[in-house]
This record gives sequence, structure tokens and C-alpha cells, in this order.
Amino acid sequence: MVHGQLRAAYSLYSRMQDEGYIPPQQIQASMVVLYKLSTGNSTWSLTGAAEKAFAQESFDEEEFRYLLRIISSVTRLPPAVYDDLIQLFIKSRGKENYTLSSKTESLLAYIRTRRERMGEVRETNFPAEEGPLADRTTAHEQELKMLLNMAKKDPEIAPIIHSTIRRMRHNDEAHGRTLYNIMMSALADRRRYADVFSVYNMMIRGDKSILPNAYTFGILFRLASRFSGPRTIHSRKTKAPKDVPTMRALFRDMVYCHRIQTGKDVTSRTPAINGSLMNKILRTFIEAGDFAAAYVALRSYAVFKIPVLLATYRAVIGAIMQRLRHEHPYVHLWNDPGRFWSYRFLGSPPTVPEEINVGVMDGVLKFGTKAALQLDPIELYSDVYLQYIADAVSHYVATKDDRDIPELTYRKVWNARRKHPSYRMPTAVSLLGLVHSPVDVWSTQPLLRILNRAIFASRPSRFLPDARIVSVEIRNARTEMLPAFAPPSKESQKARLLNM
Repeated sequence: MVHGQLRAAYSLYSRMQDEGYIPPQQIQASMVVLYKLSTGNSTWSLTGAAEKAFAQESFDEEEFRYLLRIISSVTRLPPAVYDDLIQLFIKSRGKENYTLSSKTESLLAYIRTRRERMGEVRETNFPAEEGPLADRTTAHEQELKMLLNMAKKDPEIAPIIHSTIRRMRHNDEAHGRTLYNIMMSALADRRRYADVFSVYNMMIRGDKSILPNAYTFGILFRLASRFSGPRTIHSRKTKAPKDVPTMRALFRDMVYCHRIQTGKDVTSRTPAINGSLMNKILRTFIEAGDFAAAYVALRSYAVFKIPVLLATYRAVIGAIMQRLRHEHPYVHLWNDPGRFWSYRFLGSPPTVPEEINVGVMDGVLKFGTKAALQLDPIELYSDVYLQYIADAVSHYVATKDDRDIPELTYRKVWNARRKHPSYRMPTAVSLLGLVHSPVDVWSTQPLLRILNRAIFASRPSRFLPDARIVSVEIRNARTEMLPAFAPPSKESQKARLLNM
């Protein structure tokens, strides 16, 4: 049904009945409605079948949402049909002023956003003047006026905005973080970037229930990276709005939202921060050349109790390899290759690698095994070692081995203060997915060492000692991205508290 093959689904449903299997009532009701769609009968017969389906006690809003998803994906029904379906479902509930759940409203908003000419679908399930708090002056009149102005500018997203406004008035508070996110996504798709950041400012100034979450910051980081980095031939056509926050400022706002929702216990989980978002932020910082910000973001993994997985290593190493590939053709053309970051990062090797391949990736990973901060030349694969690794990988795959093998699935990293390896990092072949380590939790320190080297290589002029240059860059980034760290307590040296 999801792929639009309604007749095939109904044939399977009929065969199940013939063999004695009795599907649940909600499936039976949904199939009747979907069969009317597949046979191309009149709208009147469709609404009649829907009315009978909605009358089933077991047909709840979850089934209604499932039905709407299929109808919107496989048909091009006029808006009036959706109006009738919504009203029939509300009528079947048998309650006056029945309010649809936020999930259902979000789905309707999504349908209106992704489908053209859906603007006539009713924005809500009760008139605004009949809301219980319609006559009460709310605390969000300024936000309401701003939303109404946006609706006047763009009639296509007006239904979503009106739905948000009516819900805010009904609950006397700015509920509906999901609806705000859908609005921001719709505005971003239409390149209404100034309105995107206006909605974001409304959310960040709102109460705790609508503070931006990980999805919100994902949209904002994508836009901020487009305007903060060098203008390309594609981004040059788009005019940047005024007062766009920097990516460092957005990271600080994300930490602020996390702190507001957790209080003093910043190690608790909140909707504002998760591992997937942090990995994307790491890659965004590195692609923008802000290695100090990437270093601070990576250090915050321990504060927020986010594990460093293989995806984290892929985000960091992948972004570095992408920049190496981008600058590699120009290094051979210039008489002074030292002007390029990639050449300095690789340690100014006497012979530039012919291509950026898995050997260079393994050499970059080896930078994480060295505690000393110095731009020594990269160590590349020898032909003998390359053949050894190829044979080992072939044997590992052929035998379907699942062991954790040193130098194949992982690499031990020594701590200079100890006499035994303390850190664990993946190899190049494990990053590429050729072999799979049974343990997908890695150490942060090797990545921090690689980023230290990247920070040092980004400063061609060396007026300060090596470590001093890196320390100044990291301290400046931490000041912009994080509130001041409180001194770690004796009970827990790892859990640090953010003082707002």
C-alpha cells in the first residue's frame, strides 16, 4: 500500500480472508476505503466508506494518520475531500470540540507543505472564535503578529501558520515544536532564510516546551554553513539574510537549550543534543575549516555522555580527506605548496602522494597515535605492507571472522604517561567498512590529536610556540561556543557542569 499498489494489497487481503484469517477491524476498515480509491469510484462512495470505517471503535487517530499518509502519497484528491475526511473523523468521535493530537496536526501540516494546492485544507478542527481561551490575551501576541505577516507573504505555508496560531491560542501557550520545525523546513525549501531565523528567534525566546531540538539545529547549521563559508557558484546566487548567527553561536545556543532542559545535570539526555547531530556538526565545522570549533565540539562528547562511535570517526576523517582531495590537484601546480593547508597538514613531505587513497587515510589516522604536536611527514603504506593488509582483509572476509584483531579491526594507541596502551581507534579498512569490529566504541584522544595537528597546520605564521598556537585557538573557540566550565568536583572528574 505504501508504494501505491492498492489493487495488489486488496487481492492479498481477499486471499487472507478466503484462507480463514480474520484481520483486525481497523485493517478491514482501512482496506474498504483504499479499495474505493483503487477502483476510481466517486468521491461520494469514498466518503461513505470512510464514514463506516471511522465508526469502528478500534479505528483511532493512529489508523487515521496511516490512512491519510497512503491517500496523500498515491492520489491527487482535491482539498475538499481532505476537508470531508477530517470532519467525518471528528464527527465520529462523538465529542464536542474534539481536538486532534499534535501528531495528527503535524501530519496534516506536512501534507500541506509537501503538496501543491493543499492550502484550502482546514487548518484546525474547531473555529478560532470558539476556542476556550480565544478571548484571553496571551503572552505571545508579538509572535502571533510575526506569524501572520509570514502567512501574508507566502499563501502556500499559510495553512501551517494558521494551524500553529490556533493551537497557541487554544492552549494559551506556544506549544507545537514539531509544527515550528515544519514551518522552518518549508521556509528553508522556499529560500525564505530571513523568516527561518525569525522563527528560530521565536523558539529560542519561548518557553521550555518549544525550545529548539536536534532537528531544528540540524536545519540551522546547514543554513549557517552555507552563509558563513566561502561563497561558491551556487551559494553566490542566494542573498544572505542579515544577522545570521555564526556556527559557533548556534552551538552555544544548542548548549543553552540543553542546559535549560536539564538544569545542573548536563549529562542527562534532552531533545536538543544527540549523537547524530553532533557528528554532523563536527563535519560541518571541519568542512568550514574551523578546526578549533571541531575540537571543542568533540571534547563536549564526554560532557554530554555521547559515545564516540565509528560514525564519529567517519565524520572527522571523512571531512579531512575531502579537503585533502580538493586541494591535492593544486599542490602540484604551485611552486610554493606550503601555502596550502593540506601540504602542511601532511607534514610537508618531500614527495607529494600521487593520489589521496586509503594509504593516506591510514597515515592521517596514525597522526592520532603521536602525542607530540609536530608536523612530521606522513607515513604511507609500503608495497609489502599494502599486500599484507589486502591478504588479511581477504582472509577475514572469506572466513567470516568476527574477532577483534589488532592492526586490522582496531589499533592500540599508547599513552605517554603509562606503559600500556590506553586508547583504541579504528583502522582505515574498518572505517571503509571492509572489516567490522565487534566493539563500536572508540577513544576520543586520537581524534583530538588529529584535530590539534589540523589547527596547527592552519596557521602558516608561527609567532608563538607550537602548543601555544593551538591553545590560543581552542581557548577562543571555547569562549564563543560554551559557557564557562565550573571546576570539576572530586566525586566526578569527568562530569563537568556548564555555568550559564
